[in-house]
Amino acid sequence: MGLDIGGVNIKAAHSDGAAWSVPFVLCDQPDRLANRLDAVARQSPAYDRVAITMTGELCSCFESKRRGVEHILNAVEGVFGDRHVAVWTTTGRFVRLNDAKQEPLGCAGANWHALATYTARQFPNGRTLLVDTGSTTTDIVRLHAGVAVPT
Repeated sequence: MGLDIGGVNIKAAHSDGAAWSVPFVLCDQPDRLANRLDAVARQSPAYDRVAITMTGELCSCFESKRRGVEHILNAVEGVFGDRHVAVWTTTGRFVRLNDAKQEPLGCAGANWHALATYTARQFPNGRTLLVDTGSTTTDIVRLHAGVAVPT
């Protein structure tokens, strides 16, 4: 199962093709994030692994990005504990949850990077422009020869 934990929605996708979005205004109830993640997990088909991206750490309820990432990762750990959890980083790879906790800023706002990396691989030739407009942000990323070229 893949989860994108944003500031206004939690988006989920499963390897069987199911995908859904659950409204959750993180700033209104940051202490309820684990409960909402648990509810999302319970509505998912069975899964063995969990992949995480995030932008919710940018919410104004957190004093810094670092604190926001720490809050999100703690909620993820509280819900998924023993399951294999991987967190996408802006280095272009997944890391284990404990490694993400050691380098929280590498996870901050990494959802655009995950999408850009995946999309770039679908277009190995030429130039492409990725535009992702969400509830709170719009990301515009150049893709060239199968690689994301952010500026």
